[in-house]
Amino acid sequence: MGKKENDALREKEKTLARKYIESELPDEETLEELNRLCRPMYLYLYNGYHLKIPQLGVDDYLAIGYVTLWKVLERCRKNPDIINNFSAYLFTSVSHSYATEFRKYVFKNPVVIRDYEYRQAGYDYNLANAVYLTKYIERVIEHRRQWEREYWSKHKDKKAEKDKRYYLKHREEISEKSKQYREKNKDEIREKKRKYAQEHKEKINAYHRRKWHEDPERFRKYHREYLRKYRQEHLEHCRERDREWKRKERLEHPELVRERKKRYYEKHKDEINARRRARYKTEKEKEKRKEET
Repeated sequence: MGKKENDALREKEKTLARKYIESELPDEETLEELNRLCRPMYLYLYNGYHLKIPQLGVDDYLAIGYVTLWKVLERCRKNPDIINNFSAYLFTSVSHSYATEFRKYVFKNPVVIRDYEYRQAGYDYNLANAVYLTKYIERVIEHRRQWEREYWSKHKDKKAEKDKRYYLKHREEISEKSKQYREKNKDEIREKKRKYAQEHKEKINAYHRRKWHEDPERFRKYHREYLRKYRQEHLEHCRERDREWKRKERLEHPELVRERKKRYYEKHKDEINARRRARYKTEKEKEKRKEET
């Protein structure tokens, strides 16, 4: 096909594409005619795949091309400027669609790289070499990860907003998973924290000293606000925890509790008796004042 014929074919494709997007409803006749003109393009791209997918034949690739053509025409409704380079845009879109189908297959299945049949002199056998394209898969995954790292490093604000939206949407699920993980691995987590604190003790202390030295008012304000908001709740929690701990200890180890109380009394006997005398004296004075009144 010469240059003039190619130019005429491209102009006809553009005309049919404009006719399709100008109609309010999908024009099936125009779509079928345009698909017939693009059929050689589909076959050209199909023949470029030397590693064939067993589940997909020529008809399947033609159907993929037909669907891609319809999607491109629907995009042209929103952006009519695509029609100025319609053939190139469609060629790229169909190539990507074929590559996507091929990628989906090779990610999960072995690919036949050679299929040799021998039927001569009474012999009838078939030799087929099939491999998993693991290096290709790893290369694609690594390329995707590298692209994501570079993209999000340049758009940190977008990354923070994206993470925030995801967290708000799945907050309860994330919280439940975190709780289950901490409950399941609490000993391991505690050991890691203790080990990290021991190994980086000087670094942690230096950080806290520098933090307070650089902007002490900021951290005083933070702690005052924290105490104002959570002090009462924290105290109630601690009191409840201590009461439960003491009750449990009295039930499980009454001898130890009695022994501890005895040692404490012997050590602070004078202070305890002084407090008792002062309390007794105060109560007597209150009773005396009541009688006088």
